[in-house]
Amino acid sequence: MDGEGFVSDAATVSSAEDLASILRRLRRRQARARKTRVATYRDLATRTGWSHGIIGAYLTGKILPPVDKLDELARQLDATPAELGALATARDRVDERRPAPRQLPMDVPAFTGRAVPLAVLDTQPGRGPAVISSVDGAAGVGKTALAVHWAHRAAARFPDGQLYADLRGSGRRPLPPGEVLRGFLTALGAPVSQLSAGLDVQAGLYRSLLAQRRVMVLLDDACDVGQVRQLLPGTSGGLALVTSRRRLNSLVALENARLIVLDRLDEAQSRHLLAARLGARRLAADPAGAAAIVAACAGLPKDLAHAAVTAAAHPELSLSTVAGQLATGRPPAVERRHHAVPAQAR
Repeated sequence: MDGEGFVSDAATVSSAEDLASILRRLRRRQARARKTRVATYRDLATRTGWSHGIIGAYLTGKILPPVDKLDELARQLDATPAELGALATARDRVDERRPAPRQLPMDVPAFTGRAVPLAVLDTQPGRGPAVISSVDGAAGVGKTALAVHWAHRAAARFPDGQLYADLRGSGRRPLPPGEVLRGFLTALGAPVSQLSAGLDVQAGLYRSLLAQRRVMVLLDDACDVGQVRQLLPGTSGGLALVTSRRRLNSLVALENARLIVLDRLDEAQSRHLLAARLGARRLAADPAGAAAIVAACAGLPKDLAHAAVTAAAHPELSLSTVAGQLATGRPPAVERRHHAVPAQAR
């Protein structure tokens, strides 16, 4: 096939597999023109300095080559300037069609406080994950709420998508990393044939896919480092955000993670959260009741959210009455039958 044929075929490319087919044909054409055997993956790896595994992924369509890699590989296969341009255009067209996952849960309504941790996250360099933990391992301190809120706030920095998984690390059956990987690979548009591969193969494909994209990965409620290590991006283009009741100190030591430790809200912050949910007028109408709710919730945003939902669902009740029910442990059980509190509040 002459150069014009390759250029015209490049105009019909719609997937990484189509692009790989043209690269393989270039490889065969080169062998005919040079009167040599077809270059193997290892041959091309020697020429480029890349691994033969990544060469294979490019030539089989498992991974879409980055712009510079495609250009170099096509040059190694003796592509003409016109063919290089056509391949680059085809590659851009495929890239535009790739799925950009948007998996973040709904943002927390009326999120308040946490100005310092938010500022720390805003300056997160992206060279390692950020880990949000609690000062005493307490549940309900707002780790997920902070992570989800910031993720929505920073989503524009990651135009290629946001991945999310609830790892269920604080429960009796944490989610296995392999199950999370399969879900992420599906969301990133990986070939179906790769979803049954071994964990190490899937992890390598996952990192390769993320290396081409600016993606945020939010891993919520991790039980330990082993559960998250293979889910972390391998390059600085993306960012992993991990929440856990544990400190995950080895992640800090080995993966350059940044640890953000959350304490309970103070009295002023707790009142501000209640006011954001219920309105300042209702708090002003019963300041003693508002103070009692704040005291009963002990600075835990999850408990404050439950109290606010109860009060909002029963406007006929005074805040003092709600606080009294909180003290006995009765009201959340009553109102939760009708008003679920978002999981992000934990």
